[in-house]
Amino acid sequence: MKNRYIALFLILFYFISSCMAVGNYKFRTLSPDGGFYYDGIKAIEQDKEGFIWTMMDYELYRFDGYQYKKYYPYFAAMAPDRRWVFNNMAADLSGNLYVNTNNGVYGYDRYSGEFVML
Repeated sequence: MKNRYIALFLILFYFISSCMAVGNYKFRTLSPDGGFYYDGIKAIEQDKEGFIWTMMDYELYRFDGYQYKKYYPYFAAMAPDRRWVFNNMAADLSGNLYVNTNNGVYGYDRYSGEFVML
């Protein structure tokens, strides 16, 4: 008898909690319509500031939860005569982001918002 009351309580709790849940969720997607051209994501990392970094062969994006920012133009401005290929990226134990390119390894400087060669 006691088990029936517990089961009934759990069932009622489940239905009441699901009815009271409010879903004001916003989902954002990155798509070609917004300039996010993806032909194979190589890596995804999160840095210590909470930014999500997405890497493809020829592009690097930073997503802050609302919008994304392209970083290839910053690399191209450093050496416009070179073609930039992104190989991989990683965050260290402190959450600092490092990007390995065909032109060297770069670390993200959060104060300037730019990548610096290591």
